[in-house]
Amino acid sequence: MNDETAPAISVPAGAEVIHPSDAYLSVETEAIAPEAESKPCVLLIGPEDEERLQLEKDLREAGIGVVGMFSECEMPDVVLFACAAGDDVAASVEKVRSCWGAKGPRLIAAMPFAGRRVRSAVEAGADDVVTLPFDRDECLARVQLNLRAIAVRREAELANARSEESMRLYSEARRAWRVRDEFLSMASHELRTPLTPLAGQFQMLHQFAEDAFVKGLVPKATMRLFESSGRQLARLNRLVGDLLDVSRAPFARLRVEPKEFDAREMLRSLIEQFAPQAAIVGCELELDAPDPQPVYWDRMRMEQVVSNLLSNAFRYAPGAPVSLLLRSDKGGSDACGESVRLSVEDRGMGIDPSDHTRIFQRFERAVPSEHFGGFGLGLAITSDIVAAHGGHVAVESERGRGAKFLLTVPARFTPPEQGGVGMPSEGPPFPMDTPA
Repeated sequence: MNDETAPAISVPAGAEVIHPSDAYLSVETEAIAPEAESKPCVLLIGPEDEERLQLEKDLREAGIGVVGMFSECEMPDVVLFACAAGDDVAASVEKVRSCWGAKGPRLIAAMPFAGRRVRSAVEAGADDVVTLPFDRDECLARVQLNLRAIAVRREAELANARSEESMRLYSEARRAWRVRDEFLSMASHELRTPLTPLAGQFQMLHQFAEDAFVKGLVPKATMRLFESSGRQLARLNRLVGDLLDVSRAPFARLRVEPKEFDAREMLRSLIEQFAPQAAIVGCELELDAPDPQPVYWDRMRMEQVVSNLLSNAFRYAPGAPVSLLLRSDKGGSDACGESVRLSVEDRGMGIDPSDHTRIFQRFERAVPSEHFGGFGLGLAITSDIVAAHGGHVAVESERGRGAKFLLTVPARFTPPEQGGVGMPSEGPPFPMDTPA
């Protein structure tokens, strides 16, 4: 091929293109308006004969954009170019390919059929070959097949990019979760350090104040301040304990240390403890537990569960009764064939059904945090503790109709080897659900 005889063609800036043959290229080719960007685009380089014009029409009817000059399409999807019988096919392919590089359009070389030349074109980088003179049906089929290959490649690249982005976001989420839990663990330990001696000193002062009150040396108003301060100190201690529990969850399983006790007696004791708080918010505590209920649970953990539920009831249903129910279910599925159903029900604002799952997640709540205190950890911790005993917790509630939290727990549960049962040992426990 004689490079000096190649016609000048408008090409992208910086690109040098020498086209196959004078016989198949025309500088005078009338510019063909590019199709809409949403359509695939084919650049045709070849003789302007009747077959070429009809091929352009067939491509357009098939919804494929056609251009006849480099300047009309920055990056065509397919380039269909013609090589005359005497052209150096490999050189022609390489020169066309050099306009866009390895990630450019797919190249279809059109040439009079000859086995070695076809092989030479493919080895030089042509993606496909058609025979000359143009066969409209063959060319249309070849273009469509190559456009389909491009679509498949692009979908694969997009899927791979999305997968990489998802993995990056997931890794960042894991790191953020780990940093947050490390901070919570450190903060809760640091807060607990001064709280322990503070609580001991407060108890001593309270005892001195009670002795002085009996002797008439301290007014009753002072004692009420002591009682209020004691409740706030206890609340602060519980909040720090919640932070400590939730920081342990992703890294270690909750340990349960079960012992034999009566669940009904536990509830009666808790009602007695919460009676002053219930009186302040105007809630009447009701217990429906006609029979003793021996259980093999971690009492401290299960007291924490009921305390969380009662605290929520006082917060979201002030002035309304709060009912506790305890029943034995002989049809349970634990090893002894018996489980225990324990429920706490209030007549407060209720929870929308769409929030029933979300509220059991850490730091989630069904109401704005600025209206109510707490971290949004109570129900998450409750769910973890119940799960650590081999049970589950559910909520029955509608907006404006109160809420009933139902715990179903095996009456006798022995944790597998003292690793305990609880949250996974690594990775962020992405959404399960809870209130505050």
